[in-house]
Amino acid sequence: MAAFAPELEEFQRLAPDVATAAVGVGLVDAALGTAEALARARPDVLLLLGTCGWFDYLGAEDPRVIVATEIVLADGGAAEGRAALVGGVGEALRASPALVDACASRGAAPATVATTLSVSIDDALATALAADLASRCAASARGVEHLEAYAVFRAAERAGVPCAAVLGVANRVGAGGRAAWAAHHVEASALAAGVVARALADGAIADALRTTTRGRSPEPG
Repeated sequence: MAAFAPELEEFQRLAPDVATAAVGVGLVDAALGTAEALARARPDVLLLLGTCGWFDYLGAEDPRVIVATEIVLADGGAAEGRAALVGGVGEALRASPALVDACASRGAAPATVATTLSVSIDDALATALAADLASRCAASARGVEHLEAYAVFRAAERAGVPCAAVLGVANRVGAGGRAAWAAHHVEASALAAGVVARALADGAIADALRTTTRGRSPEPG
């Protein structure tokens, strides 16, 4: 699964027999598209592919590919102390540990994910979001920005489907990020696809599923 079709092209070439779906760009379309895809396909596992921006303010080495450990919904106003996330929207979602381990063992660096409504193109804002991410997640030596991860994981959690996200790092979050993403997103998508394809081909994903529950029971609608 990915936000938009080009992020799936390399994976479809490497694993043509695996079902894929492009669920939509942004929080709303991704949530709706993921829910529809899960209801239609009823998969045993959901793997989110795509690209992300890297917060280089957290001090860790810049990876090429990350696997998400925790995902939070992030807001620039809240990160800067000018707004507040209310209710359950401030809670972190967690990827399946077994799936994280399977993808990490094939070359993806564990990282936390901030899902924002928009792409952050200001360095001061990026610094504030990185600090907010570090304060909210237990393991935050690496952090990235991605526009759809929270929506996808929330839909998977509601459906009781184990979920993981493997994302290629296309740019640094902040000024110049959009231009860097345009230059590098194809390569970044391909690197993420390669990690997941290897984990599927050598049985790591299947092994992870055997040690993973299907999560909590679906919530009432």
